[in-house]
Amino acid sequence: MREKKIALMLLLINAMFYFFEMEKITKATPIEFSETFLGSKGNHNTDDHFDLEEGWKAIFEFKLFDLGGYAILRDEHNNIIQEKMPSYDEISYDPNSNLPIEAYLSFQFSSEDLAPEEIQIKTSFLDGNKVLSEKTYWLGYWWFGYHRKYADLTIDLKEEGVLDYLRDGQFISIVIAPEAFCLIENDFSIEWVNLSLKADPIPEPTTILLTGIGLGLVYGIMRFKRTTYINGVTK
Repeated sequence: MREKKIALMLLLINAMFYFFEMEKITKATPIEFSETFLGSKGNHNTDDHFDLEEGWKAIFEFKLFDLGGYAILRDEHNNIIQEKMPSYDEISYDPNSNLPIEAYLSFQFSSEDLAPEEIQIKTSFLDGNKVLSEKTYWLGYWWFGYHRKYADLTIDLKEEGVLDYLRDGQFISIVIAPEAFCLIENDFSIEWVNLSLKADPIPEPTTILLTGIGLGLVYGIMRFKRTTYINGVTK
């Protein structure tokens, strides 16, 4: 009888440890990751931006798990005009340990020619034909001369249905200055680009093993109590 009590106590201790570990997993705080190109938002005293003319495009490759990533500005003939590395390079994302739950792609645009600027943003996913946003901005105004005006844009990548494609920590965005259907040229500047991602930590294999052991212990306790009850009744 004493051995049974000791065994029951050990089973209860192990079960409590299992539930404690599971509680830590369910209450784990999501981790935030972020990578930026072209300086910092609001810092306009810099030449670190892309100036797009009609028919040009800027390509941004985000790589959250390693050094690198790139930004390339190409003209209408696909010639490279500028290349830049991330101004803030995220390297801590681990595809095996993180599961994306939300992500946002943010831009700041500017212009000063007092004309409507049409901006199209795509992603390389879904055969490169997935349009994330199409916007037209009036990004200049005339007040004792021309002055540059800014516009911010944030795209919810979960709402756009591309969150699953960020699982590996990579994302490519393409900003296009389409041909204008008027006499005024479609041109604008990209001042700042940022990809922010929030992810839940994935349990490690040892935690999953503990989960299996814990479930087995819970079953063992139930089985032990049932056997003890039946033996007690039969006696």
